[in-house]
Amino acid sequence: MTGPDGKQLLVPTFDILANGQRLSQKDRAYLTELEVDVSVVLPSMFVLAMGGADTQTEDIPWLDEDMFAIGRSIEVKLGYESELSSVIKGEITGLEPELSAGRRPTLRVRGYDRRHRLMRGVQTRTFMKMKDSDIAQQIAGEVNLAPEVVDTKVAHDYLFQANQTNMDFLRERALAIQYELIVDDQTLRFRPVANKEREAVTVTMDHDLLEF
Repeated sequence: MTGPDGKQLLVPTFDILANGQRLSQKDRAYLTELEVDVSVVLPSMFVLAMGGADTQTEDIPWLDEDMFAIGRSIEVKLGYESELSSVIKGEITGLEPELSAGRRPTLRVRGYDRRHRLMRGVQTRTFMKMKDSDIAQQIAGEVNLAPEVVDTKVAHDYLFQANQTNMDFLRERALAIQYELIVDDQTLRFRPVANKEREAVTVTMDHDLLEF
C-alpha cells in the first residue's frame, strides 16, 4: 500500500491462535477489541473482546465456542502485513460477559502468560538438603510447567519459603545466586543471567521509529 507521496505505507495487522489454530475470518469479524499488556515483573495479559451478532439470524456464533474455554492456550501476533511477531503466549483465565438491554452482548476473554501460575497464593514451607535448581524444578512440576534448569551445584541445609508466592521465592533465590527466572510459554527456565550474550538494539528514524 502506498501513500499520496508514493511512499510505501505499513499496514498494521494481527493474528490470534487458539490452541494452535488460527482464529477464522468469520470469528475475526466479531473481534471488537484486542489488548496486550506486556510486563517484565508481572504476568503479561491479553484481552479479546468478541461482540456483535449475525445480522441476518441474530446468532452469536462465538458464544459457545470451545476455543474460549478456561485454560485454552492463546497466542497473539502483531506486526505489519506478513511480518508478524509473537507478543504473548498464555492461557485463558477468565470470561467476562457484558449484557445490557438494547445492546448486543459482548464477551471479554482475558488471560495471562503462564507466570500467573507462580503467583496464585502464598506458601510457607522448608526445603531441606536441596539445591536451588532442584527447588526450581520441583516448583515447575507443581504448576505444570516444563523445567529447564541449570544445575546450581550447592545443596543448602535448608531454605525457607516464608509466606511468599512461588514467583517471589524463586526470584529471591535467583537474585541471590545471579540467576534469572523466565517463563517462556510452557517452560520455566532457571539459569545464570545472560546479559552479556544479548546484542545491542539499534533503531533509526523513519525505518524503525515514527517519533522519538
